[in-house]
Amino acid sequence: MGEAAEPAARSRAPWLVWPFATLGVVTAIAIVWLAVALSGSFRAPERAIVAPDQAAGEILEVGNVAPLAGTALIAIQIRAVGDGRTKAISSSSYGSDTRNLLFLDRKTGTSRRVLPNNTTRIEGIEYLPAAAEGVSHSVHGIGADIDDGSREAPPAYYLVTIERPLKDADPVYDLLVGTLATGTQAIVMRGLSGMDQSGMVDATRLGVVVREGKTLYYRVIDIPALKQVESHKIEIG
Repeated sequence: MGEAAEPAARSRAPWLVWPFATLGVVTAIAIVWLAVALSGSFRAPERAIVAPDQAAGEILEVGNVAPLAGTALIAIQIRAVGDGRTKAISSSSYGSDTRNLLFLDRKTGTSRRVLPNNTTRIEGIEYLPAAAEGVSHSVHGIGADIDDGSREAPPAYYLVTIERPLKDADPVYDLLVGTLATGTQAIVMRGLSGMDQSGMVDATRLGVVVREGKTLYYRVIDIPALKQVESHKIEIG
């Protein structure tokens, strides 16, 4: 009896192997398919290149694009990145090199740019309401999400901090203010070491805390007049 049972067991062994082998093949195919699918899902986005090279190894592309709530405008940032071999940067990332700011009117389809060219760097962008004690909503760095003040009054003005590099010295900054509705704008301060705070004094005047060298100032800008109207040195001891 024992000798008869042993050949029968050996004859059944190959039939037990086939189901497990088939399961292994199916599993391998599923793993390969999943890997291919995931690689397509996480593929880096295509660059939205908008202009030819501005300098060696540099291209311009679309940065953050966001509507300004309460207005008919869409704000579009243009940024510079490395050459075409550089991986695309997420539009929500910080530390990018913003070169220009455009306002697109959704009603008319017309657009305007804040800076005449793309050769200078924008350090910061702020949107301000035409309201007393209105707090600015900042956009620092490339692609930072725009907070356009929709929880308060809609934005009426913009403040752009422009970096001006100096040879063998730290860069200085110029402040440009403008009115969103009309596009009227001008540089109101030049050669600052930095700006530390901004906010509306009333519906038309902007107050800023700025540095010139090691001296701190509080200054007031009349936005419709596009000029500085007050300057107060802040004594720090």
